[in-house]
Amino acid sequence: MSTIVKNIKRVKHPIHKDTLDIAKKAGVLHLIPTKIPISVSLELHNTTTELANAIRRTINTEVDVLRLNVMPVDIDTNDDYIIKDLLIKNINHLKIEQIRNGKFKINIRNDTDRTIDVYSRDIKDIDEKNKKRPFDDTVAMIELNSGKYLKVNNIFTESGSVYSRDHASFSFEHTCRYKCPDIKMSSMYCEPSKYILEIPRQKFIDPIEIFKINEETYTIGYLLTKYIYLTDPTIQKVACLREHPTDRFILVEVHHVDAKKITSIAIDRIKKELSKILTSLI
Repeated sequence: MSTIVKNIKRVKHPIHKDTLDIAKKAGVLHLIPTKIPISVSLELHNTTTELANAIRRTINTEVDVLRLNVMPVDIDTNDDYIIKDLLIKNINHLKIEQIRNGKFKINIRNDTDRTIDVYSRDIKDIDEKNKKRPFDDTVAMIELNSGKYLKVNNIFTESGSVYSRDHASFSFEHTCRYKCPDIKMSSMYCEPSKYILEIPRQKFIDPIEIFKINEETYTIGYLLTKYIYLTDPTIQKVACLREHPTDRFILVEVHHVDAKKITSIAIDRIKKELSKILTSLI
């Protein structure tokens, strides 16, 4: 069995001019992605269920999503039983709408004589005029004891995929899905050999590339990030990361519409610089 790919379709979804005008008037035009979102569909013929499902699941875990996050230093409480890491994890797990950025806060005091739950509805927009929250109101996040308070400042949104460093803690159901056009419902069991995979457009998240460099440390990482910045000083963000001191690899995070290209150019520039130095020593 040899898989054949057919009927690849790419559809661009330009951001509407009205949306751009509103964002410009509101002073948040920088939050709108610079790259036009694209949806993709393709057909896999003469293939297996396992391969089609593996592609679907891999895409779902790699697609960037927005999540809420907060730093431990921004959590203030006099309740000794509140575990900050647990609260942060529960905030991370709130599924939020993928169409906005923002900052939020929690300011709650338990004046009752019993323990109460702190719900997602207790998360308020820092802009008090904005009453709408981009998440469900009914999620219980942590318990607050009688006579105690909880203040959380600077809850922010960030993007990441399920397996990246700043992981999103969840992926969206049906982000990528497939159809089986040739399945026969009359049979008790059948394995289709034709699948249509659909990958919808992603909203309001600019592209991010994370490059993993094995058997290297910050020395190479800082060198590469410096030359990436020199290649395009207008880059939104470039950083060298090492998740744990025992890791035998580093991560280079590049926020750019053409991250692979500018990284490749930066590597070529480093090679040329080293070549000049070597030549002068010979």
